[in-house]
Amino acid sequence: MAGALGILLTQFAFLAHEAAHRQILSSAKTNDKLGRLLANGVVGISYQWWMNKHNKHHATPNTVGKDPDIEWDTISFQPADAQRQKGLLKWITERQGYLFFPLLTLEGLNLHFQSIKYLFVAKRVKNRSREITVIVLRVAIYLALIFAFLPIGMAFAFIGVHCGWQPDPSRRPAAHAAWP
Repeated sequence: MAGALGILLTQFAFLAHEAAHRQILSSAKTNDKLGRLLANGVVGISYQWWMNKHNKHHATPNTVGKDPDIEWDTISFQPADAQRQKGLLKWITERQGYLFFPLLTLEGLNLHFQSIKYLFVAKRVKNRSREITVIVLRVAIYLALIFAFLPIGMAFAFIGVHCGWQPDPSRRPAAHAAWP
């Protein structure tokens, strides 16, 4: 059930993505309204964060230092990034091929965290308070339903599996550099 919900919400995220590209409705304004509703209210991420990040990606796709989709994170796309890792992250990076799918369960949480962080840190965010309100309501309803119907251990397992089935790994492209 958790995996199915993750896949379903990923499809809603794709619809929000298409709305951001002005591909669903006839006007930019109505596409933005639909995209914001789907991203904030259904998926639980900031539409403005997504637009900002995605526009940077499209402006410089797969360009090291410019494309946010290949920035240094837990998974390293560049040897230089991998070599900078220390401690636990170094251990994870050295085994990232084996740990990819377990790490994927945390990527959904990372996307949510990054979008919420953007809403509080970015200087200018269109409809900031509305996005925060809708996302908080969505998260509260989501958690209330899960913890109301599942025992606590199963609830946390459900959330982990659900988050792992949300992100689309094919959207994390390889950078324009040779990996030894």
